[in-house]
Amino acid sequence: MNENIESKVERIKKLLNELVEKGELDYALEVINKCENVIKNDAEIISIKGIIYYAKNEIEKAEEVFKKGLLVDSTYADFYYNLGCVYELKEEYEKAAKFFARSLEFATGEETIEIGKKLNNILCKISTPLKDETKIAFFVKPGLDSFLNDIILGLMDEYFVRKITVTDFKQIDEGMQWADICWFEWCDDLVIYGSRHELAREKKLVCRIHRYEAFTNYIFQVEWENIDKVIFVASHIFDIVNSKLSGNIENKSIIIPNGIRMEDYNFRKREKGFNVAYVGYLNYRKSPNMLLQIINKLKRIDKRYRLFIAGEFQDEENMMYFKYMLKEMSLEEHVIFDGWQKDINAWLEDKDYLVSCSISEGHPVGIMEAMVKGIKPVIHNFVGARDIYPEKYLWNTIDEAVDMILDRNYDSIEYREFISNNYSLKKEIDEIKKAIVNLGGLPKKNRKMNVIDLIHKVNSLVRDNYSVNNEFTELLTIVTPTYNRSNILKEDLENNLKMGKIKKIIVENGSEPNHVAVVKSFDLDKYGIQKIIYLNKNIGPNEGFKIGLDQVETEFFTSLPDDDIILVKNSSKKLDELLREIRDENVFLCCRYVVKLMEDKGPTAFYDRSKYNNLYGKDFLTNMLKTGEIEMFGNGAILHTYEMKHFLENYLPEPIFYACGDYVFLARLFGHKPEKKIIITDKYIYLQRYGKYNTSSLYTMKEQKLYSHLISMLIASYYCLKNSLLSKDEIVDSLLKRAQLLKNLYGLEIGFTNMMVNYIFEKKNVEQFIEIIKDIYNLDMGENIPPEIIEIVNCI
Repeated sequence: MNENIESKVERIKKLLNELVEKGELDYALEVINKCENVIKNDAEIISIKGIIYYAKNEIEKAEEVFKKGLLVDSTYADFYYNLGCVYELKEEYEKAAKFFARSLEFATGEETIEIGKKLNNILCKISTPLKDETKIAFFVKPGLDSFLNDIILGLMDEYFVRKITVTDFKQIDEGMQWADICWFEWCDDLVIYGSRHELAREKKLVCRIHRYEAFTNYIFQVEWENIDKVIFVASHIFDIVNSKLSGNIENKSIIIPNGIRMEDYNFRKREKGFNVAYVGYLNYRKSPNMLLQIINKLKRIDKRYRLFIAGEFQDEENMMYFKYMLKEMSLEEHVIFDGWQKDINAWLEDKDYLVSCSISEGHPVGIMEAMVKGIKPVIHNFVGARDIYPEKYLWNTIDEAVDMILDRNYDSIEYREFISNNYSLKKEIDEIKKAIVNLGGLPKKNRKMNVIDLIHKVNSLVRDNYSVNNEFTELLTIVTPTYNRSNILKEDLENNLKMGKIKKIIVENGSEPNHVAVVKSFDLDKYGIQKIIYLNKNIGPNEGFKIGLDQVETEFFTSLPDDDIILVKNSSKKLDELLREIRDENVFLCCRYVVKLMEDKGPTAFYDRSKYNNLYGKDFLTNMLKTGEIEMFGNGAILHTYEMKHFLENYLPEPIFYACGDYVFLARLFGHKPEKKIIITDKYIYLQRYGKYNTSSLYTMKEQKLYSHLISMLIASYYCLKNSLLSKDEIVDSLLKRAQLLKNLYGLEIGFTNMMVNYIFEKKNVEQFIEIIKDIYNLDMGENIPPEIIEIVNCI
């Protein structure tokens, strides 16, 4: 808000207060209504408007204004206090006490004394003590709350609700701390952040999915194990998402269609007419070309037919085509653009039909709005439409749509009753209240799983048959560095979760004495341990792993950290046979599935890497730079021992890459060997424990780790340029997209990435580049400067 608008608003507030003091209430309302566009989201002025209605004894209007004010600012204490006064006046004392108590939560200073007195007086009038309220925080992005506001208003009397319009992820931190139930409207980056939050295990989390999310990658990034309830607005959207997630959310999902507030729409009994309505955006999904075909056929039958459009184009190409065809088909007089409508109820009043041509919808509200008014629906048979509407409202072809409009059958009462019986707001709110009550009966998320539970859940997740009955092979050794996790390592070894008795090299990486003592107590023969190497200090996972690899004598090895697990598939084909098939090839063998094993909760969302089967290192290298992700590709990889010993002599990730050494390792491996063939097998499965203090945990995702990740992308950029896999423009685009994502998720500013890009393409001095990183970003590479960041400027 600029200074001119701010000063104008302050003048309006001063005027309104003077008018209210003088008792000129109607004039004050007139001022508010005239200035609504400027002051519609100002909490103080909204409160004044409600007070005016209260003073005029228009109590229902005052109540509505105060409640809608809470949709603008749910921390404004006056709204709660004023609603307490409303209910006190209506002698609804229990409700009044609730709102006075809510007001105290956000009040400050001396006003808390007055509110406290008011609350005590009300409590004397009710027989039962005030119970602790369930607090629900609704998280939504700006402009995406159109489906949410009625729900919040419908729950406001029974629950302490807040709408949090998120522009900064810190608002999610604060809201999750405050709430008992965290509701994320839409499956987007907000719920991704919330589901990975350290509080996600303590709170009840709800995600509501509409339509578009089903066709994005967001659904694969949510930690679904931390989501307690998934609400879908339509069954076909559930089918799509559940299928993509391999049934992982089936048991926690429910269908609650959108509801509509019936009383907001005027009804009258209508008859056939000539005014056809279309409501909504005009884009490829809405098939505006079919709209033109329908009105063109109607015009040929009777020139009185008109198409009225309440909406706007979302892309230039559609608009250009639409306007071009209007002229070509001589439809200029038969298509009327009315633009976006604030009052859709009034706009629909003289319309006779509502046409929908969409190829994809969730549970569209626009159709319901028309039907409630008694307008005949003419709905294209999009995927899932049969689950929402009766067959007689649907059409497949243009001719069928035209016939529906020409048909004599027209029953306004039927259309309204269909919505009333199936999709009223009351029905939606009732179903949501049931879901909230059921949330209270769900078990806590911190139950520790035993091995049998674990295996059962893994097999349920990937729908395959994995077990701890692992096969033995003389060709493979497991290298396991351990640091202060001896108890986890011992438990896994006892339960055969480290591939049974397959040979193992343990590197004790300078743990605390009590952990070293546990490792020294290991039964080497029982666990298949060939050697335990004891280090005096922690030299990091990368160096520790290399020391262990130097002791491997088998043809193949795999790295398995102390807190991760490998299970083998029960099948006729032995692991030994598989290794013999690839022993002479230039192959990178990797398991198909990597499952995240959430601390004390069991397995959750996983990576399915089958898409990489029979591709080459260069393909993976290109993808890892474009996306910034590696899908834990190093986890569970089985590699040739001799090759990797020599490779790591020269290309071991530097200490700066403590948190992203696997990214650097893969960039260098595939950068030097772009033709290395990737073989994906479902013979075994990898489980990564994902606890609060893992380096991959959101809880520990500090700036230095994110900066080192961006530098690791610089290394991948070098190899993409060197091997002519991507152009410099594609490199820049990838780096900036990743920076934007990190900004959205963690608040990391993109200045670091801009600085890297400038270094590369302006070929600045490398010493200056390193000093900037050290001085400004507090990231010290020491003497181990990755050679790729020196060489990359020569590739441009």
